[in-house]
Amino acid sequence: MEKAYKMGTDNNYRLKKKPLGRSDKKFDIKFHPLAGIFPMMNAEEFEGLKSDIETHGLLEPIWTYNGKIIDGRNRYLACQKLGIKPKFKIEP
Repeated sequence: MEKAYKMGTDNNYRLKKKPLGRSDKKFDIKFHPLAGIFPMMNAEEFEGLKSDIETHGLLEPIWTYNGKIIDGRNRYLACQKLGIKPKFKIEP
């Protein structure tokens, strides 16, 4: 029987936490505090997203509000890793 692991309870499975307010030198966009209500993807999901964006491009734009990302943090980070300039939908 396979051993099931819960995130955060197994020492062999750890996600590196990074501050939500980070920005990128290329795009210089920060995360809106409200974006934190949704969890970030785990490493496996994030790699799948990166692969999908690399194959098909960014299909869903990243939403910003008051100059900060409110929806699409994972898409934004995937674009950063791939060196792709993301598409944004800007709300006032």
